[in-house]
Amino acid sequence: MRQLDFCRGLTVMQLNRSALVSVLVIVIVNPVLHGAGVENWPKWRGPHGDGDAGEQQVPLTWSESENILWRADIPGEGNSSPVLYGDRIFLTTADHETQVQSVVCLNRSHGAPLWKTDVHQGNFVDPKQVHAMCTNASCSAACDGERVFVTFMNDDAIWTTALDLDGNRLWQRKVADFESQFGYGASPVCQDALVLVAVDNAPDNVLVALRADTGEVAWRAQRPAFNSYVTPMVFRVAGQDMVLLSGSNSVAAFQLSSGDEIWATETGAQMAVGSMVTDGERAFVSGGWPQRTTVCVDAATGDVVWQNNAATYIPSMLVHNGYLYAVTNDGIGYCWHAETGREMWRKRLGGNFSASLTLVNQHILAVNEDGVTKVFPASPDELAIVAENELPGLTRATPAICGNRIYFRTDDGLFCIGE
Repeated sequence: MRQLDFCRGLTVMQLNRSALVSVLVIVIVNPVLHGAGVENWPKWRGPHGDGDAGEQQVPLTWSESENILWRADIPGEGNSSPVLYGDRIFLTTADHETQVQSVVCLNRSHGAPLWKTDVHQGNFVDPKQVHAMCTNASCSAACDGERVFVTFMNDDAIWTTALDLDGNRLWQRKVADFESQFGYGASPVCQDALVLVAVDNAPDNVLVALRADTGEVAWRAQRPAFNSYVTPMVFRVAGQDMVLLSGSNSVAAFQLSSGDEIWATETGAQMAVGSMVTDGERAFVSGGWPQRTTVCVDAATGDVVWQNNAATYIPSMLVHNGYLYAVTNDGIGYCWHAETGREMWRKRLGGNFSASLTLVNQHILAVNEDGVTKVFPASPDELAIVAENELPGLTRATPAICGNRIYFRTDDGLFCIGE
């Protein structure tokens, strides 16, 4: 295993001009080609925003002494996930002592540092207004192949910044004022030359679309006045691209081109964290306060198809081959029939979970906060764990899987897993 220090090989000039980017998400709405491996992981939860990595030549077992190709130190801290495009890895990070929020870029093949860009200096939110599980770099970045987009909470506001692939700042936009109760964690989403940013923070909740090239506001949609922390997703249904966003006591669909609301349905869950998933016909959402609920709605109309009283809250769910898989914060795994909501199995996995589920080679990876990955087949028959793999460090970031490699971020560094 190669261990790499982030500052090795960087000149002072490179370090000064470099910036760390808060993680955004790119969503691709073309039909998901299940079974096909992906080469890039350009946003949180992958190219389709659903956690499905297809078929990859990756090991299903690893440890500190097995199948680790390299490890790289990451300065500062953050819960954001790695984003990969071409030969580069992008991560957001925050240093609480110096109050600097940055984006770091590493070489994908061996983890060597390429650049670091500081996006914000000072004006961190009072730690009393940030949940102990949140950081000042909890949002993942997104990359459209030309630019890297990041979103940070800073100076009582939410800001989105665009960098080129060499770390040079292209533009920065204040999206909305923000009065933090627990922090901020919604990653932006790139689609059709727009960058979508959700700011659900009462009393002024908004979903904003920025132009990717200039940062100018393309449209702005008002949201119900409840706090929530959900990353929006984009998908195509009934011949149009929709933006789906849950939380704030509802799930709603907006036209991607204009921001006009298509439908909205109350769910009873004011506060949510995990993003929605869809099988193309139905959309699924889970929320945790004040009502614990998982809801399935018709993606075209918003009509409720089924509902139960389970709640994942932080981890996002996974839908595959007609079944919906979930894990709760406190480690209970579920499988439901996607069309009917019938519970197929329920079993305790062990540990606490923040990372979202990921699928590769028909196996689900569920990573708990202790750095232990539970690996089990995506099957409605039973939850049968085939491997438990441990890495050092607190783990709240969702892994990235592409190019026959798995990338894990823990508070001990970035790990590349492969054969």
